[in-house]
Amino acid sequence: MLDNTTIKKVILYLFIGLIIFTLFIIAARLAMGVSVLLCFFIFLKQRKTVYFVGLVGVLFVMVFTNQYIIQRLTVEKGEPRIVIWKCAKGIVDEKNFNYYVGTFSSEQVDAKLIDCYNSKEVLSGPYWWIGKKNFKYNTHNQYIWYFVTYGFLGLTLFLGIFGVQFWNFIKNKNGYSFFFIFIFSSQSLFENLLSRQLGIYLFLWFCYFFVIRTENTIQDA
Repeated sequence: MLDNTTIKKVILYLFIGLIIFTLFIIAARLAMGVSVLLCFFIFLKQRKTVYFVGLVGVLFVMVFTNQYIIQRLTVEKGEPRIVIWKCAKGIVDEKNFNYYVGTFSSEQVDAKLIDCYNSKEVLSGPYWWIGKKNFKYNTHNQYIWYFVTYGFLGLTLFLGIFGVQFWNFIKNKNGYSFFFIFIFSSQSLFENLLSRQLGIYLFLWFCYFFVIRTENTIQDA
C-alpha cells in the first residue's frame, strides 16, 4: 500500500499533467512556452529532473504530430497584435472614453475593434487580411481588455487577484502562488484568457490547486 505522501505526490503530478495538457489544447504560443516553464519549475522544486525530461519528450511528440499547434507556432503573416493593440488604443483615445469605467460594454469594445479592422488604414496596410477575412479578434491582452471595457476600476480588480496571490506567496511562503502569478500574468500579456471558457476553467483549477497547497503548508507547519 502507498502512504499518504506518495498518494499526494501522484495526485499532484497527475494534476500538473492535466493543466499542462489543457494549456497545449489552447494552442497559444505563449501557453506552450509557459507550460514547459511551469513543468520545469515545479519538477525542479520537487527535484524530479527525470520526470521533467520525460514530460518534455511527450510534449515534443504532441507538437510535431499536431498540425494546428505547428500552425500556431509558425507566424507566417506577421504578428496581428500590432494592429489589434493599435485599434484598442484608438478606443481609449476617443474623446468620450471614460477612464474610470471604460466603455462598460464588451460588445461595444468588440464592435469598435471590428470597425477598426475594416478601416481604410488597416485595409491598406500589411495586415489587411484581418478585416478582409473577417477576423473578429479581441484585444489579445487581458489588461487592455479590462481597461478598455471597465476602465481603471476593472483593471484594478483584476490586478487585485495577483495581489492576493502575492500576499499568499509572501505570508505563507507558498511557491505555488508564485507559479500562479507567473503563468496568468504572462498569459494575460498576449491573450484574453478569461474571455475563453477553457481559460476560465484553467483559472479555477489553478485557484483550487493553490488553495489546497496553502492549506497543506499551514497544516504541516
